[in-house]
Amino acid sequence: MSLLISKSACRRLGLLYETGRFAAKLLPISYYKLISYNYIVLLNRLQIQQQEEAPTTTAGEYYTDAENGFRFQLPAGWVAEEPSEEFSDDVLNLVGEIKHARVTICPEQSAQPVIGGGSDCLQDATVGSGLFTMGVGQYDFDLDAAAAFRDVIAGGGSITTDDLLAFELQQARAPESLIGTAFENTDIRVINETDRTTNLVDADTGEVISSDAVQVKEVQYTYRSYVSEANNLPVPDEIRTRLFAVYNNPEDADDVRAFAIFVGIPSEGETVQDSPPGETLQRPPVRQVFDSFELVAPATSIEATTPPTPTMPTPSPPPEQQEQQPLPSPPQQTPELVL
Repeated sequence: MSLLISKSACRRLGLLYETGRFAAKLLPISYYKLISYNYIVLLNRLQIQQQEEAPTTTAGEYYTDAENGFRFQLPAGWVAEEPSEEFSDDVLNLVGEIKHARVTICPEQSAQPVIGGGSDCLQDATVGSGLFTMGVGQYDFDLDAAAAFRDVIAGGGSITTDDLLAFELQQARAPESLIGTAFENTDIRVINETDRTTNLVDADTGEVISSDAVQVKEVQYTYRSYVSEANNLPVPDEIRTRLFAVYNNPEDADDVRAFAIFVGIPSEGETVQDSPPGETLQRPPVRQVFDSFELVAPATSIEATTPPTPTMPTPSPPPEQQEQQPLPSPPQQTPELVL
């Protein structure tokens, strides 16, 4: 009997997949079979939920998520798939994740229809095929693994795209417990890195509030998978393509909004075997999404704060203009009657 597993569910559980992969090397096969069985059951439940609930967006216009505060141009012929539900903080803390999945987009021809309408974005083997996905994740600095970011914010500092990249590279190596073991990915190298800014726009009008308040970093890095290294496989290093964006609200030190755009799905492989380094960044769909990505500010957070008009005491009129109060009349005495 074969089971159909939703690839979008694999993507959303990408780190769970990676964690399970590490566990497969550490646990006896009987434990691994049990883990795999429970994992497949979970994925199939998620597939049913996703097919029944996940909405899609038509192509050729801006995709806007006003609730979470971002927008970008959806490439012509692409569709958007929103997650049907979010994983709880407990699940994200368990796998050391600090991002929530917000949306996945893909070419219409690689989107598989699902029961009840909508589509399920599938990932092709290579970016060079053109049938690749892109996803947006939003950072949550309240999660357990984001303690270092909280320390920066609490100390009055700003989160930068360099900080986001440093965390990404650390995660690409291996979970902290496996650093220095045979299960650590190796040869991690940044091969392309460009810093710039993007717009912060009004949620209602789309008017640009600031053109330089949001830091952006486009980056590509390579790494050697520990699986390839351990088995001496003749495959090239994997290439990952990312965009990081972060906004530190100058009026509120605790208001930090950060996002990452992924090209490809981590849990399904991102090896670009038919594309040289840097080529992915020049593909029209990638450039359109990267160049148009903007943060959306709620109207309440951008309204000019007008200081309250102080209430001045009403001055008293000059003494000569003050109404003269009548003096009290002396008490009248009744004359005494003499008999």
